[in-house]
Amino acid sequence: MKKQELEDFDGKVGLDNPKKWNKEELNAFDSRVKENASGRSPQQRIKNQLAGFQYSLEEKLDQPDTFIDLEEIVKELIDILNITKKELAKSIDMDSPNLSKYLKGERKFNPDLAMRLGSFFHIKPEIWLEISMRNELLSLKIQKTKSEKYTKYDYEKVITF
Repeated sequence: MKKQELEDFDGKVGLDNPKKWNKEELNAFDSRVKENASGRSPQQRIKNQLAGFQYSLEEKLDQPDTFIDLEEIVKELIDILNITKKELAKSIDMDSPNLSKYLKGERKFNPDLAMRLGSFFHIKPEIWLEISMRNELLSLKIQKTKSEKYTKYDYEKVITF
């Protein structure tokens, strides 16, 4: 949390007894959190960041009509792991340009890629596929607003009754 956000933060702790925090209590809590975090191993920090990222991804999926950029998701994940897209591609037996085409939507995202990314990032493959399908459905929704372009595709113009 940024310093400015901490000063303006009005928190609640627990479910039964919500508590308003004064500045002193919030600073003490912040110090304890930082102290606790400093004792974690690099591996634990990465696991926590990935778990938090997966949670935020699942939250985004709960928001209807929200496009989720696969390329941006992968960029954030490789930043957490401090690796390059080229290293990711090599680790999942792909070349980097090919991976980029999948992430940009130039190639059809598929279950095999979902399994590879899911296994590598420890994020369920179903989430990867759900993101891809949602984006396709949102694209369809946009195309349907331009449906006059598709009126020429009508079986009644081919068949005579």
